Amino acid sequence: IGKHCDTPFSCDYKAHCWQHLPTNSVFELGNARGKDWELYNNGIVELINIPDEIVLTHRQKLQIEGLKKGSSFIDKNEIAQFVSRCTYPLYFFDFETIFPAVPIVDNSSPFQQIPFQYSLHILENENASLLHKEFLAKPSHFNANESTKDPRKKLIEQLKVDIGATGTIVAYNATFEIDILKKLAVAYPEDADFLIDLTNRFFDLLVVFRNGWYYKPEMKASASIKSVLPAIAPEFSYKDLEISDGGLASSTFLSLIEGSIEFTPEIKNNLLRYCERDTYGMVIIWKHLIKITSP
Repeated sequence: IGKHCDTPFSCDYKAHCWQHLPTNSVFELGNARGKDWELYNNGIVELINIPDEIVLTHRQKLQIEGLKKGSSFIDKNEIAQFVSRCTYPLYFFDFETIFPAVPIVDNSSPFQQIPFQYSLHILENENASLLHKEFLAKPSHFNANESTKDPRKKLIEQLKVDIGATGTIVAYNATFEIDILKKLAVAYPEDADFLIDLTNRFFDLLVVFRNGWYYKPEMKASASIKSVLPAIAPEFSYKDLEISDGGLASSTFLSLIEGSIEFTPEIKNNLLRYCERDTYGMVIIWKHLIKITSP
């Protein structure tokens, strides 16, 4: 085996050739940047066998200690300073997108992320009841032959109604949402001021876990929301949903645009429930961080 197994793309025989590797091999080391191959070529195959003298990042050390000892790590000071930057009201925000190879809307490029949906949970203050707003485009509006309505323009207009002029916008891996908003600002210059202002208000929950300020062994090498949420709130799940990940949401909506499946009330509800679950998960993470850093 070697780096050629994934270059320029993953080989169909990789599962066969790599089957000798144990669970928790060095190739599961987070953000390895070549250290996995260095270890493997030196005869170190399992994470628990990495010698103490090997230089690792803070996050990598947490992963190894979590595996060896089941230990967690929480830097309350860093987390407290970080969350203190937020100002109410808080807007927990998430886009769902399609990224067709052949552009289906004007002013877009191949494989560009095109938003068709968002979910927004709102906390006016620390003790306020949680509010929820959402947007889902009509698939037919993406068909230029059937509609003169611009679905992205409708999304922008709804955002103007749903998000107030002040307060922090909370996302998980916020660079994704920010990039989409910036591209919308280019496509719709008349709305650029509004959209760019939104990008300047984002707060990224991912930073807490990517930087290793909070770590539990259940997260392993990942800081993704799908790894963090089960570690923080084991009762939280996507298992009851018909659409349980972003890839399926995207492919489902693209199929609706293409007309290969019908836009039924059930499918609409499935899309809405999945996106809502994502932003509700952010609320759970936020409240947990506030709880552990409270005096």
